[in-house]
Amino acid sequence: SLERVVSRTNYAMGPGPGGNQPKMTTKHCGSSNQCTTLELPGYSK
Repeated sequence: SLERVVSRTNYAMGPGPGGNQPKMTTKHCGSSNQCTTLELPGYSK
């Protein structure tokens, strides 16, 4: 399902070498196969 793909993508984009996420991207796909990508600023120290 689409939810599994999103969860796998989030897992693959996990914390980097510094232990922080520079960016988190999420995709929302509608029934018309049009995907909107949202980029949220991660937590950086």
